Amino acid sequence: MAVVLYKGMNWEGHPRRNRSRIDRKVSGRRHAGSKMHVRDKVFEPPPVDASFLHSPDDIFVPDPRRHNIGCKERPIRATTRGSQGASTIAAATPPTMPPVKGIRSTISSKNRSTLPNSLLKSSPGSYLSSTSSMSLSTESTLEDEEDHEISTTERGVWTDDRRILSTRGTLGHCSVKHALVYSFYVLHSISKRPSHLPPGPRPVPILGNWLQVGNDLSHRFLATLSQTYGSIFLLKLGSKTLTVVSDPELASQVLHTQGVEFGSRPRNVVFDIFTGNGQDMVFTVYGDHWRKMRRIMTLPFFTNKVVHQYSDMWEEEMGSVVDDLKREERVRKEGIVIRKRLQLMLYNIMYRMMFDTKFQSQDDPLFVEATRFNSERSRLAQSFEYNYGDFIPFLRPFLRGYLNRCRNLQRRRLAFFNNYFVEKRREIMAANGEKHKISCAIDHIIDAQMKGEISEENVLYIVENINVAAIETTLWSMEWAIAELVNHPMVQSKIRDEIKAVLKGNPVTESNLHELPYLQATVKETLRLHTPIPLLVPHMNLEEAKLGGYTIPRESKVVVNAWWLANNPAWWKNSDEFRPDRFLEEEQGTDAVAGGKVDFRFLPFGVGRRSCPGIILALPILGLVIAKLVSSFEMKAPSGVEKIDVSEKGGQFSLHIANHSTVVFNPIKA
Repeated sequence: MAVVLYKGMNWEGHPRRNRSRIDRKVSGRRHAGSKMHVRDKVFEPPPVDASFLHSPDDIFVPDPRRHNIGCKERPIRATTRGSQGASTIAAATPPTMPPVKGIRSTISSKNRSTLPNSLLKSSPGSYLSSTSSMSLSTESTLEDEEDHEISTTERGVWTDDRRILSTRGTLGHCSVKHALVYSFYVLHSISKRPSHLPPGPRPVPILGNWLQVGNDLSHRFLATLSQTYGSIFLLKLGSKTLTVVSDPELASQVLHTQGVEFGSRPRNVVFDIFTGNGQDMVFTVYGDHWRKMRRIMTLPFFTNKVVHQYSDMWEEEMGSVVDDLKREERVRKEGIVIRKRLQLMLYNIMYRMMFDTKFQSQDDPLFVEATRFNSERSRLAQSFEYNYGDFIPFLRPFLRGYLNRCRNLQRRRLAFFNNYFVEKRREIMAANGEKHKISCAIDHIIDAQMKGEISEENVLYIVENINVAAIETTLWSMEWAIAELVNHPMVQSKIRDEIKAVLKGNPVTESNLHELPYLQATVKETLRLHTPIPLLVPHMNLEEAKLGGYTIPRESKVVVNAWWLANNPAWWKNSDEFRPDRFLEEEQGTDAVAGGKVDFRFLPFGVGRRSCPGIILALPILGLVIAKLVSSFEMKAPSGVEKIDVSEKGGQFSLHIANHSTVVFNPIKA
């Protein structure tokens, strides 16, 4: 629906066709003067007749139904977003708004009977009112071009679901003073937030809570806010709405009970680049494409059959790590930054599963290139630096350089994956023809693409997901586990004693991990204290939803503070201590699961429809790595260092150790 307000007047003391109209045609037609494009239903204000303007100080928005006139002055755009992602522009005086000096009109006797009493009691005049913040630019935006029904209400014109509304107006012969008064009234009228929204700090126009909370929306900062505003609160970040959940019961509603309502993913200017606008599986919206991508990824990667198929290969790669550490003399004296060797191991595990290939060493040019691309991708995507341009659209031009770096990196990165790995498997499959047997994950994925189930781009974005979601997050958890074990030698001893007592000299394998409860408790305690994705991957409701008795505006970013659920001292005894024994004592029944009987205080992999399917790989790989290292070495801090630094560094979604650990590995004599 296009709602057109025309303002043209002569400020020399005489009216100049000061009239207006509502155009009920589909938006998109060109009109002179100002034009509003409304995504959803628009309500017509009560009719107000215009009187002559008597001075240059008068500002007037005339009767929207009785007149027809246009102006040819330069247009501006006013895009408004409210506390619910809403916009409201009214051409009538809302009952709660005070009169503004210098704005006046008369109401004709003919139309007086049609006005609500609340308006007749107010000071007459026509105002632009809003319950949302407002920004101005010299561009215009067409949001939705559907025709909608119009109805009359007491509060004038607004969108019933409070979505984005863009106007294209003219300043006419108004001076800057008039424009400022006009804008000030809009900003004054948007300060009240509806009571049915979750609590939170009071937003300011345009910027929302951005100046109050800044760019760094870390899990610890949001946990602090939850102690002030409660277990569910709302932040208005420019044009974006963020709802934060910090309670197990509410988490169960978002992730499980109302999993369909909150099953989508919010948009982000940087992640749109790295996911091809949702062509992957992790960040796509909830729907048929997501179901198809999840099914195609699950079969070759995330099943028990796959775990059993590749477990011998995992143990082979882990055995190579142990042999390398035993071989190097400096490892026993000076120590080694263990991350680098574990990184090679983990890349080889995943690339052998994915492409049936491996890297020869840390100096392998392809390994160096792959890790460089993925590290830069993580740095750019996880940074808080670009939040201001994502929150406030009119600041986005300042992000042009940042976004160009992201595009350039992603173009080269996808070309690298395609040219050196995906195309080689295509050539092998083509050469074998019908005799080809699927021998790795990408064969299965290419086969699905050749059957028309997904596109070539989807194939590459699956590879992108595995490189980041599977490799990087598991590597972070390995680093945390080793650092905590170095700082807690008694835990090392308990794991070592358990392996000796239970396995009686036999090696630890994937098939006997379930016989080692203390080892399993150590893995769980690492994931509890250092949740790799502390806010999980954000969720989004496509439509307005209810949560905890509050209204969650449509297309809100909803995050569950999984780190705080697992570290809140009200729910966990000595929550800041690394103590695996808790999972054998007071928390004996608590497991890291993504389905079934879930304790919603402990969600390292999420739960429900959008949970991380990689849990089936991550838990046994973490358990095996810890067992192999602890049973082969006594791990210590370097000489002169009392403890390993376990300071953390967080990103948009990640939580990793701030300083990579240097660890001394002393072989244990058999």
